[in-house]
Amino acid sequence: MIILDTNQLERSQPPDGPLIAMLQALGKQTGHQLWLPELVFEEHLAHYRRDVEGASARCQTAESELIRLIPDLRRQEQLLPDVDGAVEDRSQRLQRVFQIRPTPDDAAREALLREARRKPPAKTSQDGQGSGARDVAIWLTAISACQESTEQTYFVATDINAFGKENLKPELVEELQLRLGADANMFHYCYGLDVLLSQLATGPSGDVSIDVVVNDVRVKAAVASSLFDHAVTSQLISSAGLLPGVGIVSVIIPGLSIQAINKPAGAVLAYRVGETTWAPARPSWLATRRFMVESGSWDDRYAVELTFTITTTVMMQINDVGNIVNAEVTGRSGVSRIRGVRINRDVALYGVQLEEDDEGAAPPEPITESDDGILDLNSQDDS
Repeated sequence: MIILDTNQLERSQPPDGPLIAMLQALGKQTGHQLWLPELVFEEHLAHYRRDVEGASARCQTAESELIRLIPDLRRQEQLLPDVDGAVEDRSQRLQRVFQIRPTPDDAAREALLREARRKPPAKTSQDGQGSGARDVAIWLTAISACQESTEQTYFVATDINAFGKENLKPELVEELQLRLGADANMFHYCYGLDVLLSQLATGPSGDVSIDVVVNDVRVKAAVASSLFDHAVTSQLISSAGLLPGVGIVSVIIPGLSIQAINKPAGAVLAYRVGETTWAPARPSWLATRRFMVESGSWDDRYAVELTFTITTTVMMQINDVGNIVNAEVTGRSGVSRIRGVRINRDVALYGVQLEEDDEGAAPPEPITESDDGILDLNSQDDS
């Protein structure tokens, strides 16, 4: 099993960052399940709640400042985010990737005693107040998991003061011997995800250029297919204000264009697990979709083209000569920066920046592939 401390969980950009995708591929290939100690799970959700509330407060402050500067500013009324709902969604998504390991019954008392007595992995310095009870509880949870499963257990953390760097602190090595006995060699401490991957996979290598990734036809096809998901369509329709009373989407016009933006710097790291080489990446895309909208009657219709940005996590399979042979989207962000273009009727569209189209009443032309690498998938449909 693979057990992550909080710092390494958050480094992996949960719940669907590229390192999460790599860990899932690694687990499937090697048979190692992914686990989180209960305290890690709860601490991450607390951090996530804090970040959502902070972002919401900053957004409200910025909006108030804009209204002060531009009194006649046209804006869409938005409800405050459902923080509890967002945290619950994050909780469920995490539990689709990780199993949660409960804290042992006696761990809380032991953690407080070690903090008071300055015993590792709690703070050992006599200066200042004691701390580190949380680290003790997580450590005891990891040992308990190894003890009960008798499986190879990889505990991944980067807290030098609590656990050590290249190797565990001598006191913790002795504790493993006492608690696990002959099975102590089943417990492995990894100072970071890079060390874990180096132990269970071969790599990393930087043979896959991000430019190759974002221009590969398999990657683009996987991304394009994922953008026809019902959730993405619903987000677009809702964010663009295409709702009853404003306009009802009657036809989703086949066709999609995507183009990579804000590409991650450097090469994509590839890891060989068994006979397969995997490479995760998280590029962002500028995408365009078209919708036909009815506004009250069949004759009162217009087409709208919505351009938006979205970030996807793509897991790729690489062959022996460094070519991408398969690609799958394992996660994506929400849509943002939505921009609308009205195609053939002068009807206000609420919620997006709207521009006139010079073609007047002419129906929208098919979105076709151009020299700048935009992909056309006119055969896709939501129906």
